[in-house]
Amino acid sequence: MSKAVDTKRGIISVANAFYDAFNARDLERAREVIASDAKMIYMAGGDFIQGPAAVREMWQGWLTAFPDARVEVATMTVGENRIAVEFVGRGTHTGPLVIGNETIAPTGRRIELHYCDVHTIREGKIHELRVYVDEGVMFEQLEVARPT
Repeated sequence: MSKAVDTKRGIISVANAFYDAFNARDLERAREVIASDAKMIYMAGGDFIQGPAAVREMWQGWLTAFPDARVEVATMTVGENRIAVEFVGRGTHTGPLVIGNETIAPTGRRIELHYCDVHTIREGKIHELRVYVDEGVMFEQLEVARPT
């Protein structure tokens, strides 16, 4: 088996572990594939978080707002040390959603967001994650104003 195949399989395995951990609500398992200095960048606004603890906190906030949230991976495209993952995130807004300094009260509405994440993976860990999503769609689906 060639090294390139092993590398591709390894990269796919890390990405799958990340999304599977979210769906399983296993935030600790996600830490296993996130490098200690990992950076998650929201490309639309340039905001970012850094490190596994910050990812865990972000996921916990999301799961508080959308307790039934799930992601469904549609496609994965693998490069040398990168993988682009297109997926759909769905959930029902039944808990408070904290965005910056504002909290959006539960609306009871369902959302469906289309994402593309680009992971940089080295040595079996995610070192950078670029998140592409139109958050405006989420606010439209929730029928709330975008926080300022």
